[in-house]
Amino acid sequence: MNTKGTLTVFDLDDTLFHCHAQIKVKREDGTVEDIPSSTNYDARQGDVIDYSQFRSAQYFYDTAVPMDRMVTKFKNIRKNTRNPNSRIIIVTARSDFDNQELFMGALKHHELFYDDVHVYRAGNFADIPTTPARKCYIIGARLVSGQYNKARMFDDSIPNLKAFLAMQDTFPEIEFEAWLVFKDGEVEPYLASYLD
Repeated sequence: MNTKGTLTVFDLDDTLFHCHAQIKVKREDGTVEDIPSSTNYDARQGDVIDYSQFRSAQYFYDTAVPMDRMVTKFKNIRKNTRNPNSRIIIVTARSDFDNQELFMGALKHHELFYDDVHVYRAGNFADIPTTPARKCYIIGARLVSGQYNKARMFDDSIPNLKAFLAMQDTFPEIEFEAWLVFKDGEVEPYLASYLD
């Protein structure tokens, strides 16, 4: 009889890859501001937001730089996973790319494409108000299978990690482990209470 496995969740931007895509914000006064994905910007009435760089598979292919330490960690976890009930998934805040085949080609180019690793795009769930909630919706849909007794997440976003740890209340039988990823690819356990 197989034992329950581990669900390992990796973020894409600034976790597996340094991505240079920016949000273009056209202000009501006609000025355009480029906002990096890692920056929270002050939304103003009349802003027109352009996510085209985030949807462009060509832009990702041309500019994404693998974070070597995290890519190595990803590959090692996959290589050392023996339990058939364990899975690795990538959950990105992005919505669908304009060319899925080219995006997958970028993953293949960097040796991160595997038939058993699915990329979930939280940006497709626009009816859910926040990225952390969207990511948790995707992860929760995997956890309800009953196949896992552990879930771990690697992400550069503290709000995403807080929301992930809060899922422990919904799934008390599952051990949750959150890892904060830094710009140099180093990680440390994220242990702060999500109630902070």
